[in-house]
Order: sequence, then structure tokens, then C-alpha cells
Amino acid sequence: MKIKELRLNKWFTRVLLIGLMALVGIGGLCRQPYETNPNLKLLVGDTIYHSTHNFNPVVSPAGESVYYLSVSIDNWSGFYDEQTGSIYSVKVDGGNVKEILHGMYNNLAISPDGEKLACQSYKEEVFLISESLIVVVHLVTGNVESLWISSKEEIRKLVWNSNGNYLYYLTANAINRLYLPDSTEEIVMSISGIAGFDLFNNDSIYLDSTIWYPEIEPVNQRYIIGTSGPSAHELMMRDLQKDTLFTLLDSLTPYSINWVGQPYWFPDGNTIVFAAAEYGGPNCSPAEIWILENLFEQIE
Repeated sequence: MKIKELRLNKWFTRVLLIGLMALVGIGGLCRQPYETNPNLKLLVGDTIYHSTHNFNPVVSPAGESVYYLSVSIDNWSGFYDEQTGSIYSVKVDGGNVKEILHGMYNNLAISPDGEKLACQSYKEEVFLISESLIVVVHLVTGNVESLWISSKEEIRKLVWNSNGNYLYYLTANAINRLYLPDSTEEIVMSISGIAGFDLFNNDSIYLDSTIWYPEIEPVNQRYIIGTSGPSAHELMMRDLQKDTLFTLLDSLTPYSINWVGQPYWFPDGNTIVFAAAEYGGPNCSPAEIWILENLFEQIE
């Protein structure tokens, strides 16, 4: 009897080991192991329970705080090109997370003095609908301005000018600007077919036909960083001096298969913050906010 039980135990152990090896093999086929870059730092997000979707980060001029948009997973549409959230702030060490303004907003932008935030307001009916309303939050006083604009189109990007008197915004067919002291508007240029725009330090307009959400490197104004679209899987960079466009290495993002969105420069010109989620495409994982340090040491 004991010999029979021993054989059964050995047989059961062997079957169990074979089953475990099969599961490991299947898991390896589904997802390749990926080693995280030590220059990457998770700033905001829940990588285990995925309770929030976080996106559209911007950095204060002193580089000590990051502002971003966040929405609970229950209220997120599940599409990366259709996302709105409340405004939050966090210190670069991950501490002191707080909500600045509750609501449904997109295209967050920070003023050059770091004292104001701007974004477009949305409402939800059957679908998310962009309003003809730009909201400006005064961070020092907490006051909120509602600035109505004539355009009924969805804004694709908001940019402050160098002295903070104008807000430039891109729609499908034009770049407009809003003069904040008296809320007057004007069309700066009628244009279509561009992916995105930004402003140089002298307020001249940079247009890009390929890169979405382009951001000009703040120190030398030589490099442009962005993505290939609203549902992109990779970060892109343009070298204006060499007139080259290239994709950043996969190792500079946190997952082997990513959605990445709206990278933004720190004042040092060698650090970026961006949103990233595991696996790309619509109806996928919610995003976290990540910081990548020592960028140029890793692409040269």
C-alpha cells in the first residue's frame, strides 16, 4: 500500500510540475519579459488595480510640480483619443497629490509664470462634447475664469504665449488666439492637415505635419518631442538642426507594448514627463504618469 501511495504521489507531483511549466510557457508567449529603464520613475497611477486614468501632464516653470488630468476608471470612456478629467497637482517626488478643479477638461496648459492653468471644458450627453469654453485657473488665488470662444470645434492643443497675455489654440482648420485682458479673439492662420503646433520663445509658431502634441525643448529650442497620433505606441522626436525625425527606443517607455501620450519637457531640457499605459489601442488599460530622466544620454 505504501509503495502504491508513493508512486501515486510521484505521479501527481510530476503532472503538477508539467502543468506549471506549461502555464509558464503560455505566459511567456503572451507577454515577453521587459526590464524597466532605471531612468524611468512612476509619478502617478495605480499599476495594480488601475483605479484611475491619468494623462496630459504639464510641468511648472521651476520644475517642482506636475499638473495633470485624471478620471476614475468607472468614468473613463476607455478610448485614448476621447478623454477628459479633473485637474490635479503632484510634487515631482510623488507627494502632496491634490485636486485643483473637478470636472471634465482636456488640453491642459500652464502659463509661463506658473500661476495659471488653462483647459477646454467638456460636457457629457450621449457622448463627450467639447464646449466653446476655455477655463483658466488662477493657482495663487484659486479663482476660476470662464472664457467663451466663438469656435464650436474641439480644441486639439492650447498654448500660452511668452508673456501670458494670449492663449493660442488649434482646431481642425485654424490656429486662433484669445487675448485674455479683454477676451477678444482672432484667427492667426487658416491651416489644415497639420498634426500639431507649438510656440518658440519669441512667440513664432512652429508647425509639424507628423508629430502630434509637439513640445519644443525649452533650453536650446532645437528638439521637438511628441507622438505619432492620439493613440500612439511610441514617442517621437525631431532634431530641427539636423532636420531628422526619429522614434525613441522602446526602452525609454515603461512597457514593452505601450500607449504613450502628450510628453512635456522639464525646464532642464533633459527630462520629460508623459502618460503611458500597458498595451496600445482603444479600450485598453488606463494610463499612469511617468518621468524619464537623462533623455539625451540614452539616445545619442
